[in-house]
Formats: sequence, C-alpha cells, structure tokens
Amino acid sequence: MNIETSIKKTEYLITLISNQKGQTIFSRAIKDKTEKWVADHYSDLSYIFKRNSLEQKALNYLKEAYKKERLLKQACLKNLKIILYSLKDQRLSSQGTKSKDLINDIFVDKVRLAELKRIKSNVHDLSRLIRMCEELNDNFSRENYISVIVLVRTIINHVAPVFGFNAFSEVVNNYKYEKSIKDSLQHLESSSRKIADGYLHIPLRKKEILPTRTQVNFAQDLDLLLGEVIRILK
Repeated sequence: MNIETSIKKTEYLITLISNQKGQTIFSRAIKDKTEKWVADHYSDLSYIFKRNSLEQKALNYLKEAYKKERLLKQACLKNLKIILYSLKDQRLSSQGTKSKDLINDIFVDKVRLAELKRIKSNVHDLSRLIRMCEELNDNFSRENYISVIVLVRTIINHVAPVFGFNAFSEVVNNYKYEKSIKDSLQHLESSSRKIADGYLHIPLRKKEILPTRTQVNFAQDLDLLLGEVIRILK
C-alpha cells in the first residue's frame, strides 16, 4: 500500500463528503466513492491496524456505512479523519515524528495505557479502568464531549480504592502526596466533578450550551492521577 496515495484518496473523500449539504447523505455517487475507498483500503489497513483499536473500529464503521440507505455525514467524517491521522503518523514515523493532529485527539496517553496493561495485581482488577480509558480516547476523538467529562468523573471515582479510600474526595483530603500532585487532584475533584454533574443532573432547559474540547480537557490532571495509580501498583 502506498501511504501517500492513500492519504490523498482519504483527503479527497473527506472533501467530497464535507461539501454535501445536510447531515444525511443519500447520494448514490458518494456511496459509490465510499465503497470504492473501502475496497481499495480495507484489507491493507486491517493488516496495519491493531484489532479493536480506534483506527480499526473507524475502518469497520466505514465498511458498513455505505451499505445503508443513507450516510451520516459527521460520523463518516470523524472516522475518515481518524484513519487519515493514522496514515499521516505512519508517513512521519520514519522521521521519528508523530502527527500533531493524532496527538491532539488522544486524552489518555498511549504510554499510560500501556503501563496500565502491564500491571499484574492480585488486589485490583484494572480491566474496567483500561476499557474506560480507551473509551475516553474514542469519545474525545469523536468530539463526544459530554461522554468525555462523564467518563473522567467515573474514572476518578473508580480508582479511589487503589489509594485505600472508598471515594475520590477522601483521596484528595487524606492521601499523603506532593503538593503539585495534590493541586491537580483537587482540580479533578472540584472542577471536573461539577462540570460532569451539571450535564448529568440539570434537567431540560429552554436553552442549552454544549461542552467544548477546552471545557472537558482534564487530560494533564488525569495523567498525574493515573501515574500515581501505576506507581502504587507496580
């Protein structure tokens, strides 16, 4: 597979779909273009992408999308962009450079995820934590920001027993750690929890404001928390 050609074909399909009016696409021509793109790329990309990876899920979505009566514009664009960023990352990998766009679409660093997966604990089963981190990355890349902040809130509650407490608020108030870490954990407890609670508990209103990437991005604070989890369980 020629990476450069695949990038150009993917960018071309993204442009075609972006130029379609409305959020649903019934155009036979666009469906045919999508089908052709899948036929040209599915086998080669499936060989490159890891099973159950974000990129493979995006590829599987596109494989099924063109078979339906209509294409969902935003869903197709998001999944094509996931694949495009991965292709660009591969193109740059020979230079030891990662695609800035791909990095920006990751909430939990891949290094942290790899470290969590290597931990063998007889006390704490990390499988649900790992899955939540993977789903957090998936939702962040798809701009599902309500899901992102709810997952952040869920994760900070989920890891409290690692520190010997039942609730994250108890961790923040009682666990002995450096001040720099304490500030980040307090930020998670106070700010991220309040934002999440707002989207979870405020009932339907006449007017709403949806969350932005900036509002829900607690990636640095969460990275420090996961680092502490890893340090304790190593």
